[in-house]
Amino acid sequence: KKEFPPHTPLRVYKETRTSMVAVTNNLQDGDIICFQKEFIEINRTGSACDIPTFYKSLSTRIIVQFSPKFKDEKQKSEFKLALDKDYSYDVVASHVAAYLNTDPLKLRFTSAHITFGTPRTIIQRKTYLKLKSMLPARYQSLPTTANLIYYEILDFSIVELENMMHFKVYWLGTTLKELNVIVDDFLEDILRKLSLPGPTNRIRLLEITNCKVLKEYNGKCLIDRIPAHATLYAEEISQEEIEKNLNDKVVQVYHFTKNPTYTHGIPIKFVIKAGELFSATKLRLQARLGMNENDFADIKFAIVHEVAYTKPRYIVHDNVILSNQNWTPNTYLGLDYVSKTECVGL
Repeated sequence: KKEFPPHTPLRVYKETRTSMVAVTNNLQDGDIICFQKEFIEINRTGSACDIPTFYKSLSTRIIVQFSPKFKDEKQKSEFKLALDKDYSYDVVASHVAAYLNTDPLKLRFTSAHITFGTPRTIIQRKTYLKLKSMLPARYQSLPTTANLIYYEILDFSIVELENMMHFKVYWLGTTLKELNVIVDDFLEDILRKLSLPGPTNRIRLLEITNCKVLKEYNGKCLIDRIPAHATLYAEEISQEEIEKNLNDKVVQVYHFTKNPTYTHGIPIKFVIKAGELFSATKLRLQARLGMNENDFADIKFAIVHEVAYTKPRYIVHDNVILSNQNWTPNTYLGLDYVSKTECVGL
């Protein structure tokens, strides 16, 4: 019937279930027969090379949708692949790399939020990790369900990436414009990656918690002293801070709404100049924040002491001289206004 040459050796199976076959010599009327040419082959690609393996794959096959994590010219469009839930991480990467025509070691995967479908957690490359561990458990019993995994095409090997400590750093610049960069030797690497328009070319690294500066790291700090999941911001040190007088003070400015604990936004370091009227201080602060007149007019200014149950002291006159206040490391200049985004600090 298949027009094979005479005496072609065949391997014959009988289908016992929709996903199971068995070798048999006892055939009955109505049996479903599966057969293939007898052969010996080493399976190097992860594909099914014989009937039992194929039938087993029917129960473990799943459709996975791969979407680019970032929308840029290097990342291609989304696509779907039929894969086996028992495929190892490297086999999955090889299938994706073959579709994208790239190096599998330059691929990085991120899991998706099970409810919202947004990128969630970077999937670490481990040789023993299987595809079923990379997907939400609730969908693994549904072979036709398209599970979602995000991918990135890196400029370097993921082996090199995972052997180094990496942190996300938000670049603030002089007007709080954000740029995401990945750094390994923070300060020097940021300077290599950015062309700073300012004259100082000096930056600081800040760890932010609840929208306040928790710690400032200097260039001599060991990388392993920085928590792996810390929220880090880098900002250029302003010329006025470098040239400040002995009586000038550098204070932390942070944002809140009504209650000093309802924080939001990005805190900054700011120079309080000796003898300067608050009217002039506000003009410098507005320029530093990059805010327009209408938004800046809604701000109420307060001196906030980080002591429990201490109420903020609001500044109501423009002729106040802030440098005359008692500034300590736990005293902040607070900006009270309604955020256009949700408050994140409590």
